Amino acid sequence: MARNANRLLAVLLSAAVLLASPAYTLIRFTGKDSTPPTVTLSIPEPTGNNGWYNRPVSVYVYAWDNGKGISNVQVSLGGAAWYKRSLTIRKDGTYRVIGRATDKAGNVASTWKVIHVDMTPPEVDFTVPENHGVNKWYLEPVKLSLTGTDNLSGVYQTRLSAAGDYDALQLGILDAREMALPGMESSGILLGTEHGEAEAEIELKETGVYQVNGFVEDLAGNRTPVEMVIPLDMTAPQIEFHSPKSFYGIIELINNAADQGSGVEQVWIDFGGGWQRAGIKQGNWSSFWNTKGLKDGEYVIQAKAMDRAGNITTTAYPVTVLNHTWPIFAICGVLFSLGLAAMYDPRRQAFQELTISLARYAHMDRSARELER
Repeated sequence: MARNANRLLAVLLSAAVLLASPAYTLIRFTGKDSTPPTVTLSIPEPTGNNGWYNRPVSVYVYAWDNGKGISNVQVSLGGAAWYKRSLTIRKDGTYRVIGRATDKAGNVASTWKVIHVDMTPPEVDFTVPENHGVNKWYLEPVKLSLTGTDNLSGVYQTRLSAAGDYDALQLGILDAREMALPGMESSGILLGTEHGEAEAEIELKETGVYQVNGFVEDLAGNRTPVEMVIPLDMTAPQIEFHSPKSFYGIIELINNAADQGSGVEQVWIDFGGGWQRAGIKQGNWSSFWNTKGLKDGEYVIQAKAMDRAGNITTTAYPVTVLNHTWPIFAICGVLFSLGLAAMYDPRRQAFQELTISLARYAHMDRSARELER
Protein backbone atom coordinates (compact mmCIF):
# COMPACT_ATOMS: atom_id res chain seq x y z
CA MET A 1 0.00 0.00 0.00
CA ALA A 2 2.77 2.38 0.93
CA ARG A 3 4.62 1.44 -2.29
CA ASN A 4 1.63 2.40 -4.47
CA ALA A 5 1.25 5.69 -2.66
CA ASN A 6 4.87 6.55 -3.36
CA ARG A 7 4.44 5.82 -7.07
CA LEU A 8 1.37 8.08 -7.29
CA LEU A 9 3.28 10.88 -5.59
CA ALA A 10 6.14 10.56 -8.07
CA VAL A 11 3.75 10.84 -11.05
CA LEU A 12 2.08 13.92 -9.61
CA LEU A 13 5.45 15.60 -9.01
CA SER A 14 6.57 14.88 -12.60
CA ALA A 15 3.37 16.35 -14.01
CA ALA A 16 3.83 19.46 -11.93
CA VAL A 17 7.38 19.92 -13.26
CA LEU A 18 6.25 19.58 -16.89
CA LEU A 19 3.44 22.08 -16.49
CA ALA A 20 5.85 24.57 -14.92
CA SER A 21 8.33 24.26 -17.85
CA PRO A 22 8.36 27.31 -20.32
CA ALA A 23 8.17 25.01 -23.37
CA TYR A 24 4.76 23.90 -22.34
CA THR A 25 3.35 27.18 -21.13
CA LEU A 26 -0.30 27.59 -22.16
CA ILE A 27 -1.07 30.99 -23.69
CA ARG A 28 -4.41 32.47 -23.01
CA PHE A 29 -5.72 35.66 -24.62
CA THR A 30 -7.59 37.70 -22.23
CA GLY A 31 -7.49 41.01 -24.26
CA LYS A 32 -8.51 42.15 -27.81
CA ASP A 33 -6.26 41.52 -30.98
CA SER A 34 -5.90 44.93 -32.63
CA THR A 35 -2.67 44.33 -34.56
CA PRO A 36 -3.20 43.96 -38.35
CA PRO A 37 -1.44 41.17 -40.19
CA THR A 38 1.62 41.62 -42.35
CA VAL A 39 1.02 41.37 -46.12
CA THR A 40 3.43 41.39 -49.12
CA LEU A 41 3.20 41.10 -52.92
CA SER A 42 5.39 38.61 -54.75
CA ILE A 43 6.02 39.94 -58.28
CA PRO A 44 8.85 38.77 -60.59
CA GLU A 45 11.42 41.20 -61.97
CA PRO A 46 10.43 43.03 -65.17
CA THR A 47 10.93 40.87 -68.24
CA GLY A 48 11.33 43.84 -70.60
CA ASN A 49 13.37 47.01 -70.58
CA ASN A 50 12.98 50.22 -68.60
CA GLY A 51 10.86 48.59 -65.90
CA TRP A 52 8.25 47.22 -68.33
CA TYR A 53 6.88 43.71 -68.54
CA ASN A 54 6.58 42.24 -72.04
CA ARG A 55 5.26 38.86 -70.90
CA PRO A 56 2.30 37.78 -68.72
CA VAL A 57 2.87 38.65 -65.04
CA SER A 58 1.81 36.35 -62.18
CA VAL A 59 1.20 38.07 -58.82
CA TYR A 60 1.02 36.29 -55.43
CA VAL A 61 -0.04 37.67 -52.02
CA TYR A 62 1.57 36.37 -48.81
CA ALA A 63 0.44 37.26 -45.25
CA TRP A 64 1.09 36.23 -41.64
CA ASP A 65 -0.27 37.27 -38.26
CA ASN A 66 1.14 37.08 -34.74
CA GLY A 67 -2.28 37.21 -33.15
CA LYS A 68 -5.25 35.00 -33.84
CA GLY A 69 -4.06 34.07 -37.36
CA ILE A 70 -4.99 34.79 -40.99
CA SER A 71 -8.51 34.22 -42.20
CA ASN A 72 -8.43 35.61 -45.77
CA VAL A 73 -5.85 36.69 -48.41
CA GLN A 74 -6.93 38.54 -51.57
CA VAL A 75 -5.51 40.35 -54.61
CA SER A 76 -7.09 42.91 -56.94
CA LEU A 77 -6.34 45.12 -59.95
CA GLY A 78 -7.38 48.59 -58.91
CA GLY A 79 -9.82 47.34 -56.24
CA ALA A 80 -12.68 46.58 -58.62
CA ALA A 81 -12.73 42.82 -58.22
CA TRP A 82 -10.96 40.66 -55.63
CA TYR A 83 -9.38 37.24 -56.19
CA LYS A 84 -8.02 34.70 -53.76
CA ARG A 85 -4.26 34.84 -53.19
CA SER A 86 -3.02 35.23 -56.85
CA LEU A 87 -3.76 36.37 -60.39
CA THR A 88 -2.03 36.64 -63.78
CA ILE A 89 -2.02 39.77 -65.95
CA ARG A 90 -2.28 38.85 -69.63
CA LYS A 91 -3.21 42.16 -71.25
CA ASP A 92 -1.32 45.36 -72.01
CA GLY A 93 -1.80 48.29 -69.69
CA THR A 94 -0.75 50.02 -66.50
CA TYR A 95 -2.16 48.31 -63.40
CA ARG A 96 -2.33 49.10 -59.66
CA VAL A 97 -2.00 45.69 -58.04
CA ILE A 98 -3.40 45.53 -54.47
CA GLY A 99 -2.78 42.74 -51.96
CA ARG A 100 -5.05 42.44 -48.89
CA ALA A 101 -5.08 40.17 -45.80
CA THR A 102 -7.59 39.84 -42.93
CA ASP A 103 -6.87 38.09 -39.63
CA LYS A 104 -9.36 36.22 -37.47
CA ALA A 105 -9.85 39.25 -35.29
CA GLY A 106 -11.03 41.24 -38.29
CA ASN A 107 -7.90 43.33 -38.66
CA VAL A 108 -7.11 44.23 -42.31
CA ALA A 109 -3.78 45.12 -43.94
CA SER A 110 -3.01 45.93 -47.58
CA THR A 111 -0.15 46.86 -49.93
CA TRP A 112 0.05 47.85 -53.60
CA LYS A 113 2.39 48.31 -56.56
CA VAL A 114 2.06 49.76 -60.08
CA ILE A 115 2.91 47.40 -62.97
CA HIS A 116 3.45 48.43 -66.62
CA VAL A 117 2.71 45.71 -69.17
CA ASP A 118 3.38 46.02 -72.94
CA MET A 119 3.45 42.75 -74.86
CA THR A 120 2.61 44.22 -78.29
CA PRO A 121 5.44 44.96 -80.76
CA PRO A 122 5.42 48.42 -82.34
CA GLU A 123 3.89 49.04 -85.75
CA VAL A 124 6.22 49.80 -88.66
CA ASP A 125 5.99 51.54 -92.00
CA PHE A 126 8.75 50.24 -94.29
CA THR A 127 8.90 52.36 -97.45
CA VAL A 128 10.51 50.65 -100.46
CA PRO A 129 10.48 52.34 -103.89
CA GLU A 130 9.19 50.53 -106.94
CA ASN A 131 11.83 48.90 -109.11
CA HIS A 132 11.84 49.76 -112.80
CA GLY A 133 14.13 47.02 -114.02
CA VAL A 134 13.38 43.44 -114.97
CA ASN A 135 13.77 40.34 -112.80
CA LYS A 136 13.12 42.55 -109.71
CA TRP A 137 16.34 44.55 -110.24
CA TYR A 138 16.72 48.23 -109.43
CA LEU A 139 18.41 50.48 -112.00
CA GLU A 140 19.07 53.59 -109.89
CA PRO A 141 19.98 54.45 -106.27
CA VAL A 142 17.48 53.04 -103.78
CA LYS A 143 16.37 55.03 -100.74
CA LEU A 144 14.60 53.08 -97.98
CA SER A 145 12.91 54.49 -94.89
CA LEU A 146 11.54 52.87 -91.74
CA THR A 147 9.12 54.55 -89.33
CA GLY A 148 7.78 53.10 -86.09
CA THR A 149 4.84 53.89 -83.80
CA ASP A 150 3.87 52.46 -80.41
CA ASN A 151 0.78 53.58 -78.51
CA LEU A 152 1.74 52.20 -75.09
CA SER A 153 5.34 52.28 -73.93
CA GLY A 154 6.50 54.33 -76.93
CA VAL A 155 9.24 53.85 -79.54
CA TYR A 156 12.73 53.46 -78.11
CA GLN A 157 14.87 53.05 -81.23
CA THR A 158 14.67 52.48 -85.00
CA ARG A 159 17.54 50.98 -87.02
CA LEU A 160 18.33 50.13 -90.65
CA SER A 161 21.44 48.51 -92.13
CA ALA A 162 22.46 46.86 -95.38
CA ALA A 163 25.08 44.21 -96.09
CA GLY A 164 26.35 44.32 -99.67
CA ASP A 165 27.67 40.98 -100.87
CA TYR A 166 28.86 41.08 -104.46
CA ASP A 167 29.55 37.36 -104.46
CA ALA A 168 25.79 36.85 -104.37
CA LEU A 169 25.35 38.35 -107.82
CA GLN A 170 23.55 36.07 -110.24
CA LEU A 171 25.81 36.05 -113.25
CA GLY A 172 24.51 35.95 -116.77
CA ILE A 173 25.49 33.39 -119.37
CA LEU A 174 28.46 35.47 -120.52
CA ASP A 175 29.81 36.50 -117.11
CA ALA A 176 31.02 33.31 -115.46
CA ARG A 177 34.53 34.78 -115.27
CA GLU A 178 33.53 38.07 -113.64
CA MET A 179 33.18 38.24 -109.88
CA ALA A 180 34.90 41.44 -108.70
CA LEU A 181 33.05 44.72 -108.97
CA PRO A 182 34.08 48.31 -108.29
CA GLY A 183 32.63 50.08 -105.28
CA MET A 184 32.26 48.75 -101.77
CA GLU A 185 34.20 45.77 -100.53
CA SER A 186 32.48 42.41 -100.47
CA SER A 187 30.19 41.98 -97.48
CA GLY A 188 30.45 45.67 -96.60
CA ILE A 189 28.05 46.90 -93.91
CA LEU A 190 26.19 50.12 -94.61
CA LEU A 191 24.46 51.72 -91.61
CA GLY A 192 21.36 53.84 -91.94
CA THR A 193 20.76 57.32 -90.58
CA GLU A 194 18.42 57.75 -87.60
CA HIS A 195 16.08 60.74 -87.39
CA GLY A 196 15.07 60.62 -83.74
CA GLU A 197 13.88 57.42 -82.09
CA ALA A 198 11.08 56.57 -84.51
CA GLU A 199 12.59 56.98 -88.01
CA ALA A 200 15.60 55.73 -89.96
CA GLU A 201 16.60 55.75 -93.62
CA ILE A 202 19.32 54.29 -95.82
CA GLU A 203 20.38 54.87 -99.42
CA LEU A 204 22.07 52.27 -101.64
CA LYS A 205 24.27 53.87 -104.28
CA GLU A 206 26.60 51.11 -105.47
CA THR A 207 25.89 48.23 -107.81
CA GLY A 208 25.46 45.02 -105.84
CA VAL A 209 23.05 42.71 -104.04
CA TYR A 210 22.09 44.01 -100.59
CA GLN A 211 20.56 42.26 -97.60
CA VAL A 212 18.65 45.03 -95.82
CA ASN A 213 17.71 44.48 -92.17
CA GLY A 214 16.08 46.75 -89.64
CA PHE A 215 13.81 46.91 -86.62
CA VAL A 216 11.69 49.18 -84.47
CA GLU A 217 11.95 48.60 -80.70
CA ASP A 218 9.65 50.02 -78.02
CA LEU A 219 10.55 50.96 -74.45
CA ALA A 220 9.42 47.56 -73.20
CA GLY A 221 11.91 45.76 -75.46
CA ASN A 222 9.44 44.46 -78.04
CA ARG A 223 10.87 44.47 -81.57
CA THR A 224 9.30 44.43 -85.00
CA PRO A 225 11.90 43.35 -87.58
CA VAL A 226 11.99 44.09 -91.31
CA GLU A 227 14.18 42.57 -93.99
CA MET A 228 14.48 42.66 -97.76
CA VAL A 229 16.93 41.80 -100.53
CA ILE A 230 17.67 44.70 -102.89
CA PRO A 231 19.46 43.82 -106.16
CA LEU A 232 20.90 47.01 -107.67
CA ASP A 233 22.53 47.29 -111.10
CA MET A 234 23.21 50.80 -112.38
CA THR A 235 25.83 49.82 -114.97
CA ALA A 236 24.93 48.98 -118.55
CA PRO A 237 26.71 46.01 -120.15
CA GLN A 238 29.77 46.46 -122.35
CA ILE A 239 29.76 45.08 -125.87
CA GLU A 240 32.70 44.99 -128.28
CA PHE A 241 33.31 44.31 -131.96
CA HIS A 242 36.42 42.74 -133.40
CA SER A 243 37.53 42.84 -137.02
CA PRO A 244 36.07 39.91 -138.95
CA LYS A 245 38.47 37.40 -140.51
CA SER A 246 36.95 37.78 -143.98
CA PHE A 247 35.24 40.52 -145.99
CA TYR A 248 33.24 38.50 -148.48
CA GLY A 249 30.76 35.66 -148.65
CA ILE A 250 29.48 34.57 -145.25
CA ILE A 251 31.20 36.69 -142.62
CA GLU A 252 31.37 35.34 -139.06
CA LEU A 253 31.44 37.94 -136.31
CA ILE A 254 32.82 36.73 -132.97
CA ASN A 255 32.80 39.36 -130.24
CA ASN A 256 32.34 39.66 -126.49
CA ALA A 257 30.01 41.32 -124.02
CA ALA A 258 30.38 41.71 -120.27
CA ASP A 259 28.42 43.17 -117.38
CA GLN A 260 29.70 44.00 -113.91
CA GLY A 261 26.32 43.88 -112.25
CA SER A 262 23.48 41.49 -112.92
CA GLY A 263 25.18 39.77 -115.87
CA VAL A 264 24.53 39.77 -119.61
CA GLU A 265 21.16 38.29 -120.50
CA GLN A 266 21.04 38.53 -124.31
CA VAL A 267 22.74 40.04 -127.38
CA TRP A 268 21.04 41.11 -130.60
CA ILE A 269 22.60 41.95 -133.97
CA ASP A 270 21.24 44.03 -136.86
CA PHE A 271 22.77 43.75 -140.34
CA GLY A 272 20.26 46.18 -141.76
CA GLY A 273 17.20 43.98 -141.87
CA GLY A 274 16.12 44.16 -138.23
CA TRP A 275 17.27 42.83 -134.87
CA GLN A 276 17.96 39.13 -134.44
CA ARG A 277 19.38 37.15 -131.55
CA ALA A 278 23.07 36.37 -131.61
CA GLY A 279 24.35 32.94 -130.69
CA ILE A 280 26.48 32.21 -127.64
CA LYS A 281 29.76 30.39 -128.08
CA GLN A 282 32.46 29.85 -125.42
CA GLY A 283 31.59 32.91 -123.42
CA ASN A 284 31.33 35.18 -126.47
CA TRP A 285 28.50 36.11 -128.76
CA SER A 286 28.71 35.30 -132.46
CA SER A 287 26.63 35.72 -135.58
CA PHE A 288 26.91 34.94 -139.29
CA TRP A 289 26.30 37.57 -141.97
CA ASN A 290 25.55 36.40 -145.48
CA THR A 291 26.88 39.13 -147.79
CA LYS A 292 26.27 37.30 -151.06
CA GLY A 293 24.32 39.54 -153.37
CA LEU A 294 25.45 42.72 -151.64
CA LYS A 295 27.34 45.39 -153.49
CA ASP A 296 30.89 46.08 -152.51
CA GLY A 297 31.18 48.89 -150.02
CA GLU A 298 30.98 49.82 -146.38
CA TYR A 299 28.10 48.65 -144.21
CA VAL A 300 27.21 49.47 -140.59
CA ILE A 301 26.41 46.59 -138.25
CA GLN A 302 24.62 47.32 -134.97
CA ALA A 303 24.80 45.23 -131.82
CA LYS A 304 22.71 45.51 -128.67
CA ALA A 305 23.28 43.86 -125.29
CA MET A 306 20.89 43.71 -122.34
CA ASP A 307 21.75 42.62 -118.81
CA ARG A 308 19.44 40.78 -116.39
CA ALA A 309 18.38 44.07 -114.82
CA GLY A 310 17.20 45.55 -118.12
CA ASN A 311 20.10 47.92 -118.82
CA ILE A 312 20.78 48.11 -122.57
CA THR A 313 23.88 49.11 -124.53
CA THR A 314 23.90 49.65 -128.29
CA THR A 315 26.98 50.03 -130.47
CA ALA A 316 27.76 50.16 -134.19
CA TYR A 317 30.65 48.82 -136.25
CA PRO A 318 31.54 49.53 -139.91
CA VAL A 319 32.36 46.51 -142.10
CA THR A 320 33.71 46.65 -145.65
CA VAL A 321 32.30 44.07 -148.08
CA LEU A 322 34.51 43.05 -151.04
CA ASN A 323 32.57 40.32 -152.81
CA HIS A 324 33.55 41.51 -156.33
CA THR A 325 36.67 43.56 -155.85
CA TRP A 326 38.70 41.18 -153.80
CA PRO A 327 39.64 38.85 -156.73
CA ILE A 328 41.47 41.73 -158.42
CA PHE A 329 43.55 42.33 -155.32
CA ALA A 330 44.07 38.61 -154.97
CA ILE A 331 45.24 38.29 -158.59
CA CYS A 332 47.63 41.20 -158.14
CA GLY A 333 49.02 39.53 -155.09
CA VAL A 334 49.43 36.26 -156.92
CA LEU A 335 51.09 38.00 -159.90
CA PHE A 336 53.49 39.71 -157.59
CA SER A 337 54.33 36.44 -155.89
CA LEU A 338 54.72 34.58 -159.19
CA GLY A 339 56.80 37.42 -160.59
CA LEU A 340 59.24 36.95 -157.78
CA ALA A 341 59.22 33.23 -158.39
CA ALA A 342 59.73 33.72 -162.14
CA MET A 343 62.95 35.61 -161.49
CA TYR A 344 64.38 32.33 -160.27
CA ASP A 345 62.60 30.21 -162.89
CA PRO A 346 64.58 30.34 -166.14
CA ARG A 347 61.94 28.38 -168.00
CA ARG A 348 59.10 30.75 -166.92
CA GLN A 349 56.89 27.76 -166.16
CA ALA A 350 55.08 29.53 -163.30
CA PHE A 351 54.10 32.45 -165.55
CA GLN A 352 52.83 30.09 -168.22
CA GLU A 353 50.66 28.23 -165.69
CA LEU A 354 49.20 31.51 -164.47
CA THR A 355 48.36 32.57 -168.04
CA ILE A 356 46.58 29.30 -168.72
CA SER A 357 44.57 29.58 -165.50
CA LEU A 358 43.45 33.13 -166.30
CA ALA A 359 42.39 32.09 -169.78
CA ARG A 360 40.30 29.28 -168.46
CA TYR A 361 38.66 31.60 -165.92
CA ALA A 362 37.84 34.18 -168.59
CA HIS A 363 36.05 31.62 -170.80
CA MET A 364 33.93 30.23 -167.96
CA ASP A 365 30.37 31.48 -167.67
CA ARG A 366 29.07 33.03 -164.45
CA SER A 367 27.31 29.92 -163.16
CA ALA A 368 30.44 27.85 -163.61
CA ARG A 369 32.43 30.40 -161.68
CA GLU A 370 29.94 30.34 -158.83
CA LEU A 371 30.10 26.56 -158.82
CA GLU A 372 33.87 26.64 -158.77
CA ARG A 373 33.72 28.93 -155.77
